Amino acid sequence: ETTFTPEADSGTVDVTFGFNASDLAGKTVVAFESVTREGEEVAAHKDLHYEGQTLRFPKLETRAAEKESGSQKITADGEITIVDRVTYQNLIPGETYTIKGILMDKGTGSPLLIGEKTFAPEKETGTAEVEFTFQAGSLQNTETVVFEKLYIGGAELAAHEDIRDEGQTVRINMAETPGEETPK
Repeated sequence: ETTFTPEADSGTVDVTFGFNASDLAGKTVVAFESVTREGEEVAAHKDLHYEGQTLRFPKLETRAAEKESGSQKITADGEITIVDRVTYQNLIPGETYTIKGILMDKGTGSPLLIGEKTFAPEKETGTAEVEFTFQAGSLQNTETVVFEKLYIGGAELAAHEDIRDEGQTVRINMAETPGEETPK
Protein backbone atom coordinates (compact mmCIF):
# COMPACT_ATOMS: atom_id res chain seq x y z
CA GLU A 1 0.00 0.00 0.00
CA THR A 2 1.19 3.50 -0.82
CA THR A 3 -0.42 6.79 0.15
CA PHE A 4 0.34 9.77 -2.10
CA THR A 5 -0.81 13.23 -3.13
CA PRO A 6 -0.54 13.73 -6.90
CA GLU A 7 1.30 16.82 -8.15
CA ALA A 8 -0.39 16.63 -11.58
CA ASP A 9 -3.42 14.93 -13.13
CA SER A 10 -1.20 12.11 -14.48
CA GLY A 11 2.00 10.49 -13.28
CA THR A 12 3.42 7.42 -11.58
CA VAL A 13 3.80 6.09 -8.08
CA ASP A 14 5.71 3.02 -6.90
CA VAL A 15 4.07 0.35 -4.79
CA THR A 16 6.57 -1.97 -3.12
CA PHE A 17 5.76 -5.54 -2.10
CA GLY A 18 8.00 -7.04 0.56
CA PHE A 19 7.74 -10.78 1.14
CA ASN A 20 9.65 -14.06 1.34
CA ALA A 21 9.38 -15.52 -2.16
CA SER A 22 10.81 -18.95 -1.29
CA ASP A 23 7.32 -20.47 -1.06
CA LEU A 24 6.50 -19.19 -4.56
CA ALA A 25 9.12 -21.30 -6.42
CA GLY A 26 7.54 -22.59 -9.63
CA LYS A 27 4.56 -20.22 -9.40
CA THR A 28 3.45 -17.13 -11.33
CA VAL A 29 1.83 -14.10 -9.69
CA VAL A 30 0.13 -11.02 -11.10
CA ALA A 31 -0.06 -7.65 -9.32
CA PHE A 32 -3.45 -5.92 -9.16
CA GLU A 33 -3.89 -2.23 -8.26
CA SER A 34 -6.77 -0.26 -6.89
CA VAL A 35 -6.76 3.50 -6.29
CA THR A 36 -9.09 4.81 -3.61
CA ARG A 37 -9.98 8.32 -2.54
CA GLU A 38 -11.73 8.86 0.76
CA GLY A 39 -12.45 5.13 0.98
CA GLU A 40 -14.03 4.77 -2.49
CA GLU A 41 -12.36 3.03 -5.44
CA VAL A 42 -11.78 5.51 -8.29
CA ALA A 43 -9.60 3.34 -10.56
CA ALA A 44 -8.40 -0.25 -10.78
CA HIS A 45 -6.23 -2.51 -12.92
CA LYS A 46 -6.96 -6.20 -12.39
CA ASP A 47 -5.95 -8.32 -15.39
CA LEU A 48 -4.65 -11.85 -14.78
CA HIS A 49 -3.20 -12.00 -18.31
CA TYR A 50 -1.30 -8.68 -18.31
CA GLU A 51 2.38 -9.58 -18.81
CA GLY A 52 3.58 -6.18 -17.59
CA GLN A 53 2.45 -7.06 -14.06
CA THR A 54 3.33 -10.75 -14.13
CA LEU A 55 6.16 -12.17 -12.04
CA ARG A 56 7.45 -15.69 -12.59
CA PHE A 57 9.26 -17.47 -9.78
CA PRO A 58 11.47 -20.21 -11.26
CA LYS A 59 12.03 -23.52 -9.52
CA LEU A 60 15.19 -25.63 -9.75
CA GLU A 61 15.66 -29.33 -9.00
CA THR A 62 18.95 -31.08 -9.64
CA ARG A 63 20.80 -34.36 -9.75
CA ALA A 64 24.57 -34.59 -9.96
CA ALA A 65 26.37 -37.72 -11.16
CA GLU A 66 29.54 -38.84 -12.90
CA LYS A 67 29.09 -38.33 -16.66
CA GLU A 68 30.25 -41.76 -17.92
CA SER A 69 28.57 -44.06 -15.41
CA GLY A 70 25.68 -41.92 -14.16
CA SER A 71 26.68 -42.95 -10.65
CA GLN A 72 26.85 -40.79 -7.56
CA LYS A 73 29.58 -42.97 -6.03
CA ILE A 74 32.70 -43.40 -8.13
CA THR A 75 36.22 -44.73 -7.90
CA ALA A 76 38.63 -43.02 -10.24
CA ASP A 77 42.17 -41.74 -10.43
CA GLY A 78 42.13 -39.93 -13.78
CA GLU A 79 40.08 -37.12 -15.19
CA ILE A 80 36.34 -37.28 -14.50
CA THR A 81 33.35 -35.09 -15.27
CA ILE A 82 30.45 -34.55 -12.92
CA VAL A 83 27.28 -33.49 -14.69
CA ASP A 84 24.67 -31.55 -12.78
CA ARG A 85 21.34 -32.03 -14.53
CA VAL A 86 19.16 -29.04 -13.60
CA THR A 87 15.41 -29.38 -14.12
CA TYR A 88 13.78 -25.96 -14.27
CA GLN A 89 10.17 -24.78 -14.12
CA ASN A 90 8.48 -21.48 -14.93
CA LEU A 91 11.05 -19.87 -17.27
CA ILE A 92 10.14 -17.63 -20.20
CA PRO A 93 10.75 -19.41 -23.53
CA GLY A 94 13.24 -17.60 -25.77
CA GLU A 95 14.82 -15.53 -22.96
CA THR A 96 18.51 -16.09 -22.20
CA TYR A 97 19.32 -17.57 -18.78
CA THR A 98 22.58 -18.60 -17.12
CA ILE A 99 23.00 -21.34 -14.54
CA LYS A 100 26.12 -20.98 -12.43
CA GLY A 101 27.15 -24.05 -10.49
CA ILE A 102 29.68 -24.46 -7.71
CA LEU A 103 31.11 -27.87 -6.89
CA MET A 104 31.54 -27.81 -3.11
CA ASP A 105 33.57 -29.99 -0.75
CA LYS A 106 30.83 -31.28 1.55
CA GLY A 107 33.21 -31.84 4.47
CA THR A 108 34.73 -28.35 4.51
CA GLY A 109 31.99 -26.32 2.80
CA SER A 110 34.66 -24.88 0.49
CA PRO A 111 34.19 -24.34 -3.25
CA LEU A 112 36.22 -26.64 -5.53
CA LEU A 113 35.16 -25.72 -9.09
CA ILE A 114 32.78 -23.39 -10.88
CA GLY A 115 30.72 -24.33 -13.95
CA GLU A 116 28.35 -22.32 -16.08
CA LYS A 117 25.70 -22.92 -18.74
CA THR A 118 23.91 -20.22 -20.76
CA PHE A 119 20.76 -21.26 -22.62
CA ALA A 120 17.44 -20.06 -24.05
CA PRO A 121 14.66 -22.53 -23.17
CA GLU A 122 12.13 -23.51 -25.81
CA LYS A 123 9.51 -24.28 -23.15
CA GLU A 124 8.75 -23.09 -19.60
CA THR A 125 9.90 -26.44 -18.21
CA GLY A 126 12.99 -28.39 -19.21
CA THR A 127 16.55 -29.33 -18.29
CA ALA A 128 20.04 -27.91 -18.68
CA GLU A 129 23.37 -29.49 -17.74
CA VAL A 130 26.39 -27.94 -16.04
CA GLU A 131 29.67 -29.91 -16.19
CA PHE A 132 32.67 -30.00 -13.85
CA THR A 133 35.83 -31.74 -15.14
CA PHE A 134 38.83 -32.42 -12.85
CA GLN A 135 41.40 -34.99 -11.71
CA ALA A 136 39.62 -37.41 -9.35
CA GLY A 137 42.79 -38.43 -7.57
CA SER A 138 43.04 -34.97 -6.02
CA LEU A 139 39.72 -35.57 -4.23
CA GLN A 140 40.45 -38.87 -2.49
CA ASN A 141 37.65 -39.77 -0.02
CA THR A 142 35.65 -36.64 -0.78
CA GLU A 143 31.94 -35.98 -0.88
CA THR A 144 31.08 -33.18 -3.29
CA VAL A 145 27.81 -31.25 -3.54
CA VAL A 146 26.74 -28.99 -6.39
CA PHE A 147 25.11 -25.62 -5.69
CA GLU A 148 23.30 -23.74 -8.46
CA LYS A 149 22.02 -20.24 -9.11
CA LEU A 150 19.85 -19.16 -12.04
CA TYR A 151 20.36 -15.71 -13.56
CA ILE A 152 18.78 -13.53 -16.23
CA GLY A 153 20.65 -10.41 -17.31
CA GLY A 154 22.86 -10.61 -14.23
CA ALA A 155 19.92 -10.73 -11.78
CA GLU A 156 19.63 -13.83 -9.60
CA LEU A 157 16.22 -15.51 -10.01
CA ALA A 158 16.57 -18.77 -8.10
CA ALA A 159 19.08 -20.79 -6.13
CA HIS A 160 19.41 -24.38 -4.96
CA GLU A 161 22.12 -24.61 -2.30
CA ASP A 162 21.64 -27.46 0.14
CA ILE A 163 24.81 -29.11 1.47
CA ARG A 164 22.72 -32.09 2.66
CA ASP A 165 20.90 -32.75 -0.65
CA GLU A 166 21.66 -36.35 -1.66
CA GLY A 167 20.56 -35.65 -5.26
CA GLN A 168 23.39 -33.14 -5.59
CA THR A 169 26.01 -35.27 -3.81
CA VAL A 170 28.73 -37.28 -5.55
CA ARG A 171 31.13 -39.42 -3.52
CA ILE A 172 34.63 -39.76 -4.97
CA ASN A 173 36.97 -42.61 -3.99
CA MET A 174 35.12 -43.24 -0.73
CA ALA A 175 35.79 -46.46 1.14
CA GLU A 176 33.27 -49.15 0.31
CA THR A 177 30.71 -50.33 2.84
CA PRO A 178 30.89 -54.12 3.38
CA GLY A 179 28.73 -55.87 0.76
CA GLU A 180 28.54 -52.76 -1.45
CA GLU A 181 30.28 -52.54 -4.79
CA THR A 182 31.48 -49.19 -6.17
CA PRO A 183 30.99 -48.58 -9.93
CA LYS A 184 34.17 -47.84 -11.90
